[in-house]
Amino acid sequence: MPKQAFHRPKLAAFRKNAALSNKKPCDGCWAASICAGGCYHEAGIRQGSLLSPNLHYCQWIKSWIETGLNAYARLSVQVPDFLDNLSMLRGHEPLPESIYKKVSIIC
Repeated sequence: MPKQAFHRPKLAAFRKNAALSNKKPCDGCWAASICAGGCYHEAGIRQGSLLSPNLHYCQWIKSWIETGLNAYARLSVQVPDFLDNLSMLRGHEPLPESIYKKVSIIC
């Protein structure tokens, strides 16, 4: 049984090369920090390199992020306790009252 599952220097080099800052097509994209260029495995298959961004699904992922943010905003305004209650059902502590701020959101 190996003592170490990963070759640490190779893993460190991969992480450095795979950094979002190296994915030039993602520069300026509002969703880049959420999507991070997509899945490495899929990039390897579709783009030919694990380090390439998954350009084929940019619009798809952006629309899903917008849908999620829109749903979050609507729930926060229309049913403010829903997300906190859902979180507690999953074993998390309730958020402190100080985190809630009245925000005007157009939904």
